Amino acid sequence: MRSDGNGPRKIQPLPPTIEFEAFSGPGRGQLIGLRWQDVGFENLILHIRRLLVAMAEGAPKTEACVHDVPVDAQTAESLWP
Repeated sequence: MRSDGNGPRKIQPLPPTIEFEAFSGPGRGQLIGLRWQDVGFENLILHIRRLLVAMAEGAPKTEACVHDVPVDAQTAESLWP
């Protein structure tokens, strides 16, 4: 809780995209390029397979950019539709 002078105020959680960018490692273009089929809720993995730059989808720059990212249960829960 945080106070603004008028008593305690609940701190709002980060939106899922900001949470991913801040804590899980993929770049913004990789996160924006994610599709639902890239999210492995069962094994808590993001499958990075594409990126979106300047609103145009494209392949990652190098083969090393194609990878899986582990996701913690709390972040996966915030994504669950």
